[in-house]
Amino acid sequence: MRAARELSEHRVDVIVLDVSSLRAAGEQLCRSLRQMAPSARLILISETPGLSSACYDHRLIHPVSPERLVAAIQEAMNTPRRQVIVAGDFVLDMDHQTVMGPAGEVRLTPKLLDLMRLFMTRPNQLVLRQTLMQEVWHTNYLEDTRTLDVHISWLRGHIEPDPHSPRYLVTKRGAGYIFRPNGQDAPQNQVAVDTLSGD
Repeated sequence: MRAARELSEHRVDVIVLDVSSLRAAGEQLCRSLRQMAPSARLILISETPGLSSACYDHRLIHPVSPERLVAAIQEAMNTPRRQVIVAGDFVLDMDHQTVMGPAGEVRLTPKLLDLMRLFMTRPNQLVLRQTLMQEVWHTNYLEDTRTLDVHISWLRGHIEPDPHSPRYLVTKRGAGYIFRPNGQDAPQNQVAVDTLSGD
């Protein structure tokens, strides 16, 4: 696909997607483009509403005049680029507080967003439980970490196709968790241990 090749070779600021002229599912195309160019502004042209607003930045109703399209592109160019983190199969949109992955796209609570950001910026690393408590809950108190356990369970419910058999967020018993963005074991020499600053 030519568009995919262009997106892999060039930095893109604005994407215009006219789903009114396509037979393919518009939402799936939006998600694919988000994966390929997560920080680009996406202008969607459609005949009717209905797609998740998380899929696009600007939406125009078909038909669209050239003047209106140019104005939309100029408006998009003046909009700050999305703050996104990409790791393997996952795209975390900090602005819209959503994560997109194999299980679909979901909006996260602030704490789940913080957890996901921490894991995605440290892929294939062992993130210690005390690190999570310190950086997400801003506490060194480790006598009761049930809150962490509950949030990890909720996060798995959002990102794992089968939360009871996690492939992406795995537990290292007695230590912490490893986020595997591609759902596979990282080579042994690529699994680093994350420690608290100052230890």
